Amino acid sequence: MIRSHCLIVAGILLVLIASSGCIATDENTRLNLTFFDVGQGDSCLLQVDGKTILVDAGPYEAGPKIAEWLKARNISYLDVVIATHPHSDHIGGMPAVLRQVKTGVFIDSGDTHTTPSYEVLLKTIEKYQIPYRVVHEGDQIDSGPGVNIRVLNPDTTVSGDLNDNSIVLEITSGSRKFLLMGDAGISVEERLLKEGTDLRADLLKVGHHGSRHSSGRRFIEAVSPEIAIISLTAGNEYGYPQKDPIRYLTDAGSRIYRTDQKGTITVTADQKGLVVNAEMIPKSAPK
Repeated sequence: MIRSHCLIVAGILLVLIASSGCIATDENTRLNLTFFDVGQGDSCLLQVDGKTILVDAGPYEAGPKIAEWLKARNISYLDVVIATHPHSDHIGGMPAVLRQVKTGVFIDSGDTHTTPSYEVLLKTIEKYQIPYRVVHEGDQIDSGPGVNIRVLNPDTTVSGDLNDNSIVLEITSGSRKFLLMGDAGISVEERLLKEGTDLRADLLKVGHHGSRHSSGRRFIEAVSPEIAIISLTAGNEYGYPQKDPIRYLTDAGSRIYRTDQKGTITVTADQKGLVVNAEMIPKSAPK
């Protein structure tokens, strides 16, 4: 019932996402990508030309901190909120953000999950009457002039694996390109390689927190990122980041930035280059 209601509401927003075509880019566009230190989870904020797009919101405890960080910077509206997939380390903090920051549209892959965190998220979307959209490979997400956001995954035929059904985003601004991999694994990477997708990117948000089940050698060689961001917590029970992804990224000449070491990481990008800044936010409050 909740999902049906959201889909009906979303009908008026077809203009936001086109299944084909391109958005013109501007060589002078400047954008910020902020990768929040959310512990063992993922959250990234894209800011460009007055628009704000939040991709994931970490685990439950991260939500209030992200909302406070946004308010401290006078960000009172999110044009788009994207859940890459319904695991709690990516969506647990999202209800807190949606309650406190007005949101234009909520986007996910249409994948469902039988967990309390996912149910709370759906109820929050319904309560605040946030328009809801599903995207798949080939869809475009409107980010205004100067930036093109293309969905590379999931395929229209989704697998039974929530991680491999993650929304993968290709963000292009002029000659700059950024890949946000969610928790997509090697099978997704291999599909993209097989399809002949041009994967070269200046920045890679490394898939699945640096797990060996993502970031295969062939994929990293194809992307060859100048900067690689890994979002995770120190001493996590999974042993992330694991050796293989780190080795492949190092061999590719990538500069690796980890939220467990650097805290919240902001990358400012324009056609002149990429500038990386980090801020160690106190765990009690993201001032």
